[in-house]
Amino acid sequence: MSLISRTKGILRNQFFPDPILVPVKSKGRFLEVWGALRRVPRLYTVIGISESGTGGKVKGENLTSLDCSIRSFANGKTRASSVYTDRRVFLPHTLYAEIPTARALRYIYTSPRVNAVAFNLSDNQNASHFQELGTTHQITYSEVIPTAILPRLIGLVESSNPFAEGAMTHGQLASQALSADNVYVAHFHAQIAREQSEEVNGFIFPLLDTLLTLGFVQEAADYIQWYSRNGYEDPQIHLYAARIYSLSGKPETSFEIVDAYFDHPTLSSVAWLEHGRALIVQDKFDEAVRSFKKAVALNPNGIDSLLGCGLAIRNKCYPDDVEGLFEAKTFFERVVALNGYHTNEALFHLGTIAIAQEEWVEAEALCKRTLAMSDNAVARRNLILSLHAQQKMDEAELEFGKLRFSWPEEAERIEHYFR
Repeated sequence: MSLISRTKGILRNQFFPDPILVPVKSKGRFLEVWGALRRVPRLYTVIGISESGTGGKVKGENLTSLDCSIRSFANGKTRASSVYTDRRVFLPHTLYAEIPTARALRYIYTSPRVNAVAFNLSDNQNASHFQELGTTHQITYSEVIPTAILPRLIGLVESSNPFAEGAMTHGQLASQALSADNVYVAHFHAQIAREQSEEVNGFIFPLLDTLLTLGFVQEAADYIQWYSRNGYEDPQIHLYAARIYSLSGKPETSFEIVDAYFDHPTLSSVAWLEHGRALIVQDKFDEAVRSFKKAVALNPNGIDSLLGCGLAIRNKCYPDDVEGLFEAKTFFERVVALNGYHTNEALFHLGTIAIAQEEWVEAEALCKRTLAMSDNAVARRNLILSLHAQQKMDEAELEFGKLRFSWPEEAERIEHYFR
């Protein structure tokens, strides 16, 4: 029996009967509640029960165990990955995976299969064992939180200065992290700056940027309205509004806004960036490439402009224009070289290009790098195709099993390769 099948059966039928939900106690300021998570270097998740009666850690990080350790709750809406902050909560016969904390939380956050994470959630069988341990690492002994909170937790764990010790404010640390494409860290510091009532213009723009990057479009729109209602003024706010209009399917309104900023002394690169984004919404890829290239010329290390340019060229040229795809690769490779939040997306697109060019060895390596950061149906399918093309059938079948477990509809599309 495969590891995934074995784990799935254990979690559903044996290890977690009748879960007990302890009331959520996350009341208070974020750092007061969650600051102790920085002292938790690794999270643990259940793999199964040892047939020999002797449990312990299995080899490797086993990120896929996070997909198997999923609980569905009685409200019919909550699906949570279960993780533990202390391996002592497991009974002696338990097999478990050990995963670095930020890595585990990143994976859970990007998973489409869950909308919550359960920390240290007990069950009837083990409740007394949990109570004996009491609080682990000074974190509430049992907690279920929505995945929307995870970007802040990831940023907390990854920040080199989470309590803003020194001369820099949280708002300044947010801006510094954003310039380095450390989106989670920037989001964490911007939210703490807001919570601690730092100067508004010091945190509002990195906060808006991270909210939009992470997909919280409505929340960003609410902040823009709040900013304007309270009498704050800065022309940058208009360009964030333009981005929201593009994301909301109203690129024409975005065009009307950005036109006034093409010659602005400090915001022209952002104006061209937003112009390119609006054009991509309209599938006008030739024009989008020109706009993104203008933004790159004004800001050569602008992550969003580099990524946007690569994406526009790829969409224009895929799959047959080989020369054009090579140009797209150069932009994605520049994003990867900066090694930030957008690296995974750039790696994904590089993988699709390698598949189109039938560069199977390169495609395999790129897809594996993508999947090491987060699960992705297309990336796993492309990995399977690249392995199949190289006649690596055992590994291809193993990956196909993972695809069928996590993405059954995507697996059906390539099932004929394994008949």
